[in-house]
Amino acid sequence: MIRKTFLVAAAFSSFFALSCTAKPKSAAESETALGPKLSYEGYTLKFEDNFDGDKLDSSKWGFEYHEPGWVNNELQSYDDNKENTYVKDGNLIIQALEKKEDGKKTYTSGRINTLGKYEAKYGIFEARLKVPAGQGFLPAFWMMPANEQLYGQWPLCGEIDIMEVLGHETDKSYSTLHFGEPHTQKQVSKKLKKGDFSKEFHTYSVEWLPDEFKFYVDGEFIGSVTEWFTKKVGDDPVTFPAPYDQPYYMILNVAVGGNWPGNPDSKTKFAENARMVVDYVRVYQKDSYDENVKMKEIDVKVRDAGKDGNLVRQDKSAWEYMQQQGGDGAVKFNGDIIEVTTKKAGVVDYSVQLVQADIPLVKGAWYEFSFDAWSTENRTTLIGITGPNNGYVRYFGDEKLQLTKDRKSFNYKFQMKQTTDPACRIDVNMGATPSIAPIYMSNFKLIKSGSSAIEEGEKSVTSDGNYVYNGSFDRGDGRMKYWKAVCAEGSSQEITNINNIRECKVNVGSAKANAVVLSQDKIPLASNTEYSFSVTSDSASFSKAKVFVNDTKLNLKQSGNVYKCVFTTKKVPDTSVIKFVFEDKGEFIFDNVSLVENALVKNGAFSKGISGWELYAYSSSDAEVTADNGAVIKINDTNDAEWKIQLKQNRVSLKKGKTYVLSFDVSSTKDRLVKYALQRDGARWKTLHGVEDWVPYNMGPVAEATKNLQHVEDEFTMTYDSDDFTILTFSLGAVNNIKIKEAHTVVIKNVKLIEK
Repeated sequence: MIRKTFLVAAAFSSFFALSCTAKPKSAAESETALGPKLSYEGYTLKFEDNFDGDKLDSSKWGFEYHEPGWVNNELQSYDDNKENTYVKDGNLIIQALEKKEDGKKTYTSGRINTLGKYEAKYGIFEARLKVPAGQGFLPAFWMMPANEQLYGQWPLCGEIDIMEVLGHETDKSYSTLHFGEPHTQKQVSKKLKKGDFSKEFHTYSVEWLPDEFKFYVDGEFIGSVTEWFTKKVGDDPVTFPAPYDQPYYMILNVAVGGNWPGNPDSKTKFAENARMVVDYVRVYQKDSYDENVKMKEIDVKVRDAGKDGNLVRQDKSAWEYMQQQGGDGAVKFNGDIIEVTTKKAGVVDYSVQLVQADIPLVKGAWYEFSFDAWSTENRTTLIGITGPNNGYVRYFGDEKLQLTKDRKSFNYKFQMKQTTDPACRIDVNMGATPSIAPIYMSNFKLIKSGSSAIEEGEKSVTSDGNYVYNGSFDRGDGRMKYWKAVCAEGSSQEITNINNIRECKVNVGSAKANAVVLSQDKIPLASNTEYSFSVTSDSASFSKAKVFVNDTKLNLKQSGNVYKCVFTTKKVPDTSVIKFVFEDKGEFIFDNVSLVENALVKNGAFSKGISGWELYAYSSSDAEVTADNGAVIKINDTNDAEWKIQLKQNRVSLKKGKTYVLSFDVSSTKDRLVKYALQRDGARWKTLHGVEDWVPYNMGPVAEATKNLQHVEDEFTMTYDSDDFTILTFSLGAVNNIKIKEAHTVVIKNVKLIEK
């Protein structure tokens, strides 16, 4: 159940011993076991709802309310209508309804969850239910984190789909993890040899362990996932098993229409066909879990190269020609030459496409990729190697080829820096180009040329503008990546991890010089520049700590639990060092070490690349960003909503009653609209208040971007409460519902936010 987020307690418990033999079986069980049956040994029932009453138990479930199109282009609205969600005969019924108003069809349905009522980390989560049948229905039993701001907006926060069944394919169920960025999913499925998920009850379960998700249908193992991550583009991954190391809540809903199932058609029937009937929902947990785990990387089997070492198969049947979204053409094989002719270029670069699948790439390996290409006139085309099973992430490319009448050899060398993928794909995209001249290609080679450790780039600035890496102590082994700790005898340093709060804890056994020194080097500060430093601590003794940047001691001032100062550098070395020194006996606990430019918007001139900024793309193939005298956002497809492509910066500080001027320059190779907003962090707001609210403090105006650079200024007064977690967003998706399938480039530069 892919969901969107705009830019996105007292728990009921029953404690008693559980006997495996007391577990009821579904009417038709899976016939082929890929692994051992689900075992409840060592588990205790913690949550149970058998829906035995005459109404939904509000101590366990709450309703969600959403308008049509809120997520995945779905057609239904969600409300608490008793026609949509009710309890009857010991079952929960979620009923999708079709209505006609003024000759127009509308749809309503139900969506309930346990947010704020029951949330859990690890365990067995299961439901016994029947699904609706018919084109356009998508029932789901799934989970989302209670605190969506912990790691960031979807998909960074992680999503657990225990059961999804397409209404037109009711003999197959899907179980999926969504995470990223870039958005990645791992999915297993179960296809019945006999029976129908809509005609009889089946039990869907996930055993969620710190280092593995095991999925089951009717107690039979259908597959597992052991590899996942969460990180912002340009940042380090948060220490495994993030994001799946936090409490999640359960969701039950029936969607109508949308991206995956498609919309209802003339054969779709509602009434009983449109019901999800739930017999029970249960959660079991063990007394404790060992969270000190590392990712179990699967030893992926990859196919061998040819005798000449070439991973590209030469058989013409290995290539597949595809056309979509207005593309039209044909492919012809003339000996070792591939000829692609185009009648219509279509509206997106993949409207005319030639691909070869089953290309294996091994993590850490270096590859030499080469081929010949030419045309009958000057024209362009794109080539890359993607991961279709990983959200079409680009492992290499897209390289824009400038073709001429002369046959030219193209040669590239690249390293596979992501997890081994045995099923990559070579994509040659020839659509959405002014010229439709034929393209000729030959002599494709992909040769593995060795392997080496994956080198990390030089430290610059994190995506939130921080010059200190891992200032929140949640990266790397022991959550201490980039930090060096030196402790005198009798003193110690560690990272705590209590309820997902990670803090640096220092214990000084006896007062002495340099009892504990914590330092981080290679910080690229600039000379004659003003910076702001801050650190949080609830330890009364922290005021005795000393903080140095190079050899300069910072004069920290305390405000609540925040210690901060503003300082200006003089001449600094190429790389600087920040150092904490503890010399007084006692305990010091601190977190959130931040060293940023003393400006409301960081790196607004993009002189440090895109450091301090991040690009969100709903599909990683839709857009990419580089820096060249500004942020250069190449957009292949705006998708269908404004938020599906965004350039953003987090943690902008706005004060109530203050007046601000936001200014920037913008251009686009295709005339279009760009929405810009300083808005509330809705995920954080949901954690604090239970509902999402992404209100734009500056009303979210729209700018017209043309080929000529436009200067935009927007003055506004902050009328809401002060917000140190404001998000600055440039929305580059389908602004005002205007979809653009044509590849184009938007440039944003000179972003400034000034308090008047």
